[in-house]
Amino acid sequence: MDTNNEELISSIEEANTEIKEDATVVEPAQETADKQPAAKKKGIGVGLILLIILKLFLREALVVVVLGVIFVWPLVNRYYIFPYQTVEDYYDMVDISLTDEEKLADLEALYENAFLGNPTCEERAELYGVDYEALYEEYQTKILETKNEFEYYCVLVDFVSYVGSGHNRMMYPHFAEVVNSGFQLNMEALDGADTAAVYYTWEQNLKSQYREYWADCGSIRYVDGAYIMHGVMDESIWPKEYWGAKVLSIDGMDTIDFIVENPFYNPLVYDDIKNVTYRYSAYFNLTKGTPVVMELQLVDGSIVELEAFMDPYAECAMYVEYYDAAYVNNSDTDVITDNYELVECVEDDYIYLRIYTCMSGEDDERMVEELEDALTRHDKIIIDLRGNGGGLINYFTRYITPYVFEESIDIDLPCKIKKNELSTTWVSDPVTRLMELISFDSSDGYYHFTDSLWYSGGADKRNEVYILVDEDTYSSADMFTYAASTLDNVTVIGSHTGGEGIEGPIFMYSLPNSRLCYAFTPCVNEDTEGSDMLVGITPDVVLTESFEDRIEYMQLSYEGKNTRAYAVMMQYDDVLLNAIEYVKNAQ
Repeated sequence: MDTNNEELISSIEEANTEIKEDATVVEPAQETADKQPAAKKKGIGVGLILLIILKLFLREALVVVVLGVIFVWPLVNRYYIFPYQTVEDYYDMVDISLTDEEKLADLEALYENAFLGNPTCEERAELYGVDYEALYEEYQTKILETKNEFEYYCVLVDFVSYVGSGHNRMMYPHFAEVVNSGFQLNMEALDGADTAAVYYTWEQNLKSQYREYWADCGSIRYVDGAYIMHGVMDESIWPKEYWGAKVLSIDGMDTIDFIVENPFYNPLVYDDIKNVTYRYSAYFNLTKGTPVVMELQLVDGSIVELEAFMDPYAECAMYVEYYDAAYVNNSDTDVITDNYELVECVEDDYIYLRIYTCMSGEDDERMVEELEDALTRHDKIIIDLRGNGGGLINYFTRYITPYVFEESIDIDLPCKIKKNELSTTWVSDPVTRLMELISFDSSDGYYHFTDSLWYSGGADKRNEVYILVDEDTYSSADMFTYAASTLDNVTVIGSHTGGEGIEGPIFMYSLPNSRLCYAFTPCVNEDTEGSDMLVGITPDVVLTESFEDRIEYMQLSYEGKNTRAYAVMMQYDDVLLNAIEYVKNAQ
């Protein structure tokens, strides 16, 4: 018999004995007077029984809590609260060396899922003018030529860039970056007690090896259908007289063609206004890699040549240094500050609100208070989302739409995912299936489900909203722009967005041998009311940055001005100035 049951029975018997011993035979005349004490004694007996049961329960509960603290808390602390800190506390270096066969198997898995598993693979290949099959064969050779973990990682990074998506990327091998990425993480990809040790080893190897490849790099940036020498913001190596020069050609090739055909860190993008594929920027240096000759047209119109070098390892080394600073030397609890600027333009009767990211920060509530107050005096608001790379999906429904929009926005987007081994792993998971509302009623080779966009309204009046965007308006900022554009009191102004805000969920998986994680987009929305997720949203009013604007911007930056401040932008930003004129004249 169970010991606890024996104790319980014994306690009950003792209680009954006490009750019997206290009982006495009474005369009929005394019966009524003695009923109340007897009832009290009976109640005491029942209460004693309940007390004993409660005592036993609390004891068992205490044992469970203690065991939980001993065995569960370290796991919660390690993997969810301070993942990157405890990796260093708990793990030593492990063997992550790969054979040639294992490297090829990893590359094949990446190709099958990130490229061929994408429902828009054929459309992307045609849009970007890239032969993915030939590219895969080329990178099979490259992957076998890698000499260490850093080179292997860099080749994978360059390969994924040809998918043409900022969401499709190799994750930096830092445990905190992976588990806190915000993507739908397949936890099977991180299963195993040695996962954190593997990531810790990868990161330490990259940090110890990248300096061998590091070089001072200067960027060239895509602006208005061409590339400009862009040195100020990057503190680059270009001589001052070359800043703002147009890059006419590289090694005799058109600059855009050269940047697209050669490996660089940034993904391919399509400009639907200029009808050209490009990369946002590319980096060159003066010491390492393959020598190239750049033909430049300086600001004064003269033509010069600049000898430089390109090297994907040197370019990637810069980003390793960036990630090291971003994820290792900073706490996950760091908060965003100075994430907005709100200007109330009384004379012209409009509000200007710039939101730099969709990450929540300590000044969000202050922004809401200022916004609510300003909206009591004005009906027109410019929401500037240029350069906003996204972040939290619910940012706008928490801090913007309840105060700016009268009506809520509720959009159901029909999506599909190709049926394959990996997607079946995702959709067979009960939680994923429930959250994504997947229905298993298709016979066309796809899983079909619905992706919902919802933004709460709540303003007590109708406002005229103007959303200012560019090619760097991305992810959740792009998603909000699309949803808001369905309202008749919203006008989108600027250049096309970065896209991918309406493509469906972003997934993550790991390579079979290296265990490195990568994010990818296996989904496509089948009906986006004319918007194309590959090229982003084309605005109602098209305004693009010019070379002249960018040169003025660089000069002001060189002078130490805060070029993203409203007052400074009014000195050089023709896109903003023209948008303001449009808003002032709108009826």
